[in-house]
Amino acid sequence: MPISFDMKKLDRLLSAYNRCFHVTITLFDHKLNELYHNGAMTDYCGLIRQDENRLELCHECDMTHAYESRDIRQTIIYTCHAGLCEAVAPVFCDDIIVAYLMIGKFRDAEKEYTSEERIIEVCDRYGLDMVKMLDAYWALPEFDKSYIDDAVLILQSCVSYIVGTNEVVRFNRPIIASLISEYIDEHISEKITADSLCMHFHVARNILYEIFDKNFGTTVQKYIAEKRLNMAKELLVSTTTPLRQISDDTGFSDYNYFINFFKKETGLPPLQYRKKNREI
Repeated sequence: MPISFDMKKLDRLLSAYNRCFHVTITLFDHKLNELYHNGAMTDYCGLIRQDENRLELCHECDMTHAYESRDIRQTIIYTCHAGLCEAVAPVFCDDIIVAYLMIGKFRDAEKEYTSEERIIEVCDRYGLDMVKMLDAYWALPEFDKSYIDDAVLILQSCVSYIVGTNEVVRFNRPIIASLISEYIDEHISEKITADSLCMHFHVARNILYEIFDKNFGTTVQKYIAEKRLNMAKELLVSTTTPLRQISDDTGFSDYNYFINFFKKETGLPPLQYRKKNREI
């Protein structure tokens, strides 16, 4: 993602958070790639992550709760798949999700999110050594509800600091256009509309229209149609894929519409276009 972070300012901010609250804090980009990490991995997490399958479950758990926080645009506190307490805050810049701040792992004194019983269930589920896991669990810091609430409040303040006037993150609308174009390329075979783009990128419809007008010089519908047409041209010339499959792969749900649209835009039916350009 072509967004720049001032890592010096970021390190100062998140290191201070780690020293104050004694929890690991991690910054992920919008695709959950780790950008920054402060704090050592706990023994508990080390035992969980020794197995590749369990490590993958950790990533899936991070993704699930990060995207939930994005969708509701709020910081959430939750129990991870391994039975520990975590929190994640979405980072929006110019109304676009650009990153996530995550803190953990810890025990909560009220046992709303963590408990010895949960850890025993985790050990049974994954076939782990219960004695080692419980020892590692009790070694984790324990916070009461007010402390967790304070940690979340300051976490949200960190988000405000990052996207405020401190220039920790630099972001502009042409970059949004790049992200949208990339998304359309990756999902060209699916139904893509202005509404679905607004929902995915968390932008208002008027902002989306402005982005397309200023960066692509066209409307949402025309831009997507041009992308589909260009991909269909490429597949016709470079492959022997049947027309109906090309129609599906490029997002033309109606086969007859695909044929008529292609002929209207290129002057040739798809099969003639394929034959002519292959001969060339």
